[in-house]
Amino acid sequence: MVGKAVLFATLGTAVLCCPTSAVGSRLILKSTAIEAAVDAEQGRIVRILNGKTRETYSVVKDNCRIELGTGIIDTSRIPFRLVSKTPTSLRFVGRAKSLEVVRTYVLRPSRSYVDRELTVRNTGGRPLILKTVTDCSLGFEKPFASCSFHEDVLDRCDEGSQHFTETDKPVVYRTSINVFMRNASGGICAGLKYPYFKPVVTRNAVKLTYETNYRLKPGESLELPTMFCGVYKNTGYTCRKELHWTPRIISTKREDMDWGEVRAMQAIMKDYLPKYPTGFDGYLIWLNSWWANRSLQGRMGDKEADGFIDLLGKIKQSKCLDMLGIAPVWCGWAGFISPCAEIDAIGPDARFPRNPYIDRVAARSETLQVPITGFCEPTSLERHYRSDRPDWCVQPTWASEKMLVQKCHANDEYEDWFYRLICSAIDTYSLKSWSWDHCWVRRPMICYSKTHGHEPGNCEFQQYRNVTGVIRNLRHKYPTLFLEIYWGLKEAGPWSLRGINSLENAYENDSPAPPGMTAADDMRFQHWYNHNYRFIPTYMNLAQMNISKEKNGHLYSLLSCLSASSHASLTDWIPFETDAQADEIFGLMRRWKKWASGHLAYLNDRVDLFGQPCRKDGIDGTAHIIGDRGYVFVFNPSNETHWGSIPLGELIGLSKGSRYSFDDITGDKPRRTGVYASGDSFVFPISAKSALLIEVLPTRENLSRPEAPAGTAIQPAFAK
Repeated sequence: MVGKAVLFATLGTAVLCCPTSAVGSRLILKSTAIEAAVDAEQGRIVRILNGKTRETYSVVKDNCRIELGTGIIDTSRIPFRLVSKTPTSLRFVGRAKSLEVVRTYVLRPSRSYVDRELTVRNTGGRPLILKTVTDCSLGFEKPFASCSFHEDVLDRCDEGSQHFTETDKPVVYRTSINVFMRNASGGICAGLKYPYFKPVVTRNAVKLTYETNYRLKPGESLELPTMFCGVYKNTGYTCRKELHWTPRIISTKREDMDWGEVRAMQAIMKDYLPKYPTGFDGYLIWLNSWWANRSLQGRMGDKEADGFIDLLGKIKQSKCLDMLGIAPVWCGWAGFISPCAEIDAIGPDARFPRNPYIDRVAARSETLQVPITGFCEPTSLERHYRSDRPDWCVQPTWASEKMLVQKCHANDEYEDWFYRLICSAIDTYSLKSWSWDHCWVRRPMICYSKTHGHEPGNCEFQQYRNVTGVIRNLRHKYPTLFLEIYWGLKEAGPWSLRGINSLENAYENDSPAPPGMTAADDMRFQHWYNHNYRFIPTYMNLAQMNISKEKNGHLYSLLSCLSASSHASLTDWIPFETDAQADEIFGLMRRWKKWASGHLAYLNDRVDLFGQPCRKDGIDGTAHIIGDRGYVFVFNPSNETHWGSIPLGELIGLSKGSRYSFDDITGDKPRRTGVYASGDSFVFPISAKSALLIEVLPTRENLSRPEAPAGTAIQPAFAK
């Protein structure tokens, strides 16, 4: 790079090695699936063994380039010393003048990937401007057969959305997830756990770069995005989009992946996005009054307070709903993206104001022991947070008189205030859940203010740290708080979702559903993309449950929700008064909530079957198997009966047992559908516009393999 010096230093400290190794030897991190050899003197990867295919990938180059305002640091020219070693980790430290660089390798037991954490520390007496970082920069001795950059499937914002974001051309979508380096038998999946890296990928090299534009103060340590490098084995079956229409938000760009690639990334993402406790037992269902009770969406007054108090009683009467979602923002202070002078006037103390209407609802909530929730818009044209600090607004150009309405989330001081305000609201009304909707992460995030504590210019890295820091701090302060994201963060892709319990799909359910499909079909369609193209764990999906709104019936909606997630919001409401009426309305929900609560371990994860939901004339389904038993959900949204075939083995998670019984438990009594051996295929019909739930159990019974009529078209669970 023109005008940039290359900074490097020689350390006099001897390399520390494991007892059986000599100076200059390789250190090995190993699991049954992957082996990573690391050079002991430079802390770089020199070889990766794919334990699933027995292929070895020799790495001839592994460097990290850190661009400072004063020059470029190339870690391949810095001697590193090993400072700690455990059976699952290696930690190296190097230094280039006043920047200390720490690389920590971690290989968790039974995992198929290695993490490499990167931390820098300013050891000098002056600030350092960290401009860009290039990491996961690997060169391979032999080229792979092919390579692919995988980005988030959220493709674009809705037409006109720029009106809400104060940006002419929002580009917050299509964020980065990973790269695949592909051979015939398997390959490597690698990347950075950060949504805004830019890739350069060839068949024998990968290089990922991101802009930080971060001012590193003297003595400050900064954790940079973690690199990961994993391996996979191809299954020979393909995950593919099958779109015969143009859906909202979701990219129509063709991208086929082997299911082995998909599952490798799902495993990495599941570790990154663990399931957090909710404080509720069993399968959580709450009433989302924003969707179910539209008349209560506005600012809370006497009438609205009466309505919510009535709903609290009805929730208690339902005997299956766990919580009430309050429709207006900030617990009732204002309608969504509607003005509210009281919120705008909250000052430096971030103390959340009370009002008598919210107090009445909260008091009734406490009496009935039915929790309530809160939510807010992090940014809105109608929400002038800290109106006393106009200088905290985003400054999109060097002209300080041109400020936007929204506050700058890259400003540490402002984001800390925003966090304290949320905490105050939660504490004031003893809330059990908090969520965000509308705008939060902004991209491009350009702010030229010199008073916000960030470097002028591109602030997306600082914004990302601050926004995800709010969630991290909330998770630490309230371990069982149920945290949801609607709009505002999901646009930043899966790497932005750590700490969240629940994610509202790609877009609002049934808005619109695919052609000829229902709300439940649309939900499964979106969740399929969440799981297989965004790699988000099943337990993070927000399942939307309906009673009368679902055209294929309440049971179809219920089973779709159980297939899709470990929790659901009821977005439909039927007024009632008596216990007998409640029994009639909620009887089916009670039954299946009880079943789901007893089988939650199975519902937390799944294997998708039959391809993308809502494809032309297609059935879809999910397998939820642990060892030698589990459950299979199948859905037929079409107008005709179809047949399906599911292979019985590792592909669906059957890792134990040799013979299995299959019972249809959809109705009131189980109905035997066959007894099959491992390696067989379970063949079955499913009627039009219906759902099936099949229980799979180990058995010693005699085999019974019903067959489809001759000439019947059978849809395979996995396609080539």
